[in-house]
Amino acid sequence: MSGTRLPLQLAGRLADTLILLLQYVDANAIAAYASTSRSNRYFFKLAPLLAYEAAKRCTSVETPSTEPLVRYAPAFLSRDECDALIAFGRCASSSTHGGRFGARRLGAKHYVQLLVTEFHPAGLTRLLASIDCRARSLTGCPAGDAFELNFTPARSDVGPRTAAEAGVSIDSAVWWLSAGGVHVDSNNGFPYRYATVLAYLNDTSGGATCFPAACDACAARAAAVRLLKAGYTHTDSAVRQDDDEAAFDDACALLESGSRLMLDDVSAKTTRGPGDRGLRVQPKAGAAAIFWSLRDDGAVDPASWHGGARVVGEDGGSSYFDRGKWTLQSFRQLPENKRGDDRADFIRSSRRREGGEGGGLRWELV
Repeated sequence: MSGTRLPLQLAGRLADTLILLLQYVDANAIAAYASTSRSNRYFFKLAPLLAYEAAKRCTSVETPSTEPLVRYAPAFLSRDECDALIAFGRCASSSTHGGRFGARRLGAKHYVQLLVTEFHPAGLTRLLASIDCRARSLTGCPAGDAFELNFTPARSDVGPRTAAEAGVSIDSAVWWLSAGGVHVDSNNGFPYRYATVLAYLNDTSGGATCFPAACDACAARAAAVRLLKAGYTHTDSAVRQDDDEAAFDDACALLESGSRLMLDDVSAKTTRGPGDRGLRVQPKAGAAAIFWSLRDDGAVDPASWHGGARVVGEDGGSSYFDRGKWTLQSFRQLPENKRGDDRADFIRSSRRREGGEGGGLRWELV
């Protein structure tokens, strides 16, 4: 017994000593250490060092689209906060700790659900509460659901980059969005979701959030309207059925419209497609896209169909979790006392916010 107990006690003391040493190292070094497999066993001792108090800072928030309403906050998270969340996600997605934190896989994606009110490793709870305050300020929602910490691995194959390549077949035309499809956020039985805060934790190649029916995408918008009227909230449901050919065609129209946003004729410096058809938000570490799924009248906005494009990356020396997209997502639901006659007034007020402060972040609309 004593032969096994001593090494564990010694390891604990060494971890405590390491914590003291790391207090004098920059935050990136702390996150880098916490992300290594060697540190997984002692991650929870290091967790207090991964809670970064946001300094009071200001940021301008842009509005790249009004249909759907999309806000873009370029400095929603600090680089240190992004690194800390990624470090935690790597640890929670490991086989050692995955079950403890509700980590799961859906297809190729990894999900970790984080409740703001739930106890997490010391410091992470405070960090999530701070981020939730920023989301409240931007959306006017008094409280969110859980956060979802998501990882989407990169693919080594690269899809079509030009209109000519995309026009070869239906498979190539929809390649960028065919893996995950596009949907509205009332999907899976959540009719009271009205806004979503999607924070990007790292830069990626590909992996953009695409809104195929946004702005002046008239044909895609018409397809989106028809799908909603037919009861569809996700293109996967329309594509995988055999009885409704019109729904299949409309789903393919949305997927193709969104995939075209990833072609080379869409400048990396702009978020809109040619002729203002569709909207693309490219992941950038620390930025967040905030978009509304419900219109002023409380109905689902057909322009809010969206999906994540495939992430691409070369096979190389980097680790699995370095070659992909990390995001932190918060769905904002209508408060229970705002789901009746005053529903539209609450949503309208939320959509018209022009500035605010919360969680150390002061923002204003430009």
